[in-house]
Amino acid sequence: MPKISVISASFNTGAFFRDTAESIARQSSRDYEHIVVDGASTDGTVNQLECSTGIRWVSEPDSGFPEAFAKGVAMAHGDYIIQCSISDGFLDRDWFARCIETLDANPDISLVWGLPQSMSEDGVLGKVSYEYFLSSPPPAKEQFIYYWLFSAFWFPEGNFCVRKRVFKECFPVIAQDRGGDQDLWLEFNNTFHRRGYLSAFIPVVASYGRAHVGARSNDEAQSGIAEVRLEKYRAKVAEYRRALATGAITHRFRSGSGVFLDLHFSRTKLIFLHIDPRYAYTLLYGSLRLRIKRFLKRPAVLRIMPTFMRRKVAARLRIEL
Repeated sequence: MPKISVISASFNTGAFFRDTAESIARQSSRDYEHIVVDGASTDGTVNQLECSTGIRWVSEPDSGFPEAFAKGVAMAHGDYIIQCSISDGFLDRDWFARCIETLDANPDISLVWGLPQSMSEDGVLGKVSYEYFLSSPPPAKEQFIYYWLFSAFWFPEGNFCVRKRVFKECFPVIAQDRGGDQDLWLEFNNTFHRRGYLSAFIPVVASYGRAHVGARSNDEAQSGIAEVRLEKYRAKVAEYRRALATGAITHRFRSGSGVFLDLHFSRTKLIFLHIDPRYAYTLLYGSLRLRIKRFLKRPAVLRIMPTFMRRKVAARLRIEL
């Protein structure tokens, strides 16, 4: 049984099939399977699949990427899932090995991710996204939640590696009539963090994402759909942040097996990071009153401070002794 299942959804992207398949085949780790779910392409993709070795594939009509990818997950035998569209690929030859090593050694971590690099349609590499993380890494494990709550950051979907059971739990089921206003990967990120799963950043340029005519991401960006989905995602993150800051809900952290971890989410830290005077004042004043109440009830204070002075201080701060 392979450790990693690499799932590629394809539709009429045969021109890039060889580059993608070879970038996967060049990985130093052989502990993976490559699954291609093709939507009945008519551009020769099927012919290339028939001539390929070491790839499990199916080609049949589907309703689009969500259905195709869900079908690939159902076919997967690996412990971990990586998404790699046909036209994208991997730059770091040790990426699979790094993912396996980190996830195997850290059962509390559910997902690892690296940096993506852009590529033009003719194969010229461009900008590395989030390159600043190489010199100044993002917060790790349970500390990442605070970064996510204020940045709404989402993992690069072309290289992140996630435990299959966690992926199935967090991967959204989107009905066709709702598919226009939701993005699979943004929804996955939202659910992943809300359920308290932990991630780890591996500081390497792991993958490339190729821009090309007919690419789903390009079409969505040009039509404005991508921006609408992004705004909805950011609004959901902000809503969750407000609920945590006001104490309406409690955040709990989970291990890769879904078990609650003995880690503390600090509402105090969240509020002061929020820099919202209303929340900060409420928390600070409440914390101060609690400390004074505990102080006034200490046996040593009871012996030294007269009762009328204690009552006067308590009344001034509206503390019930």
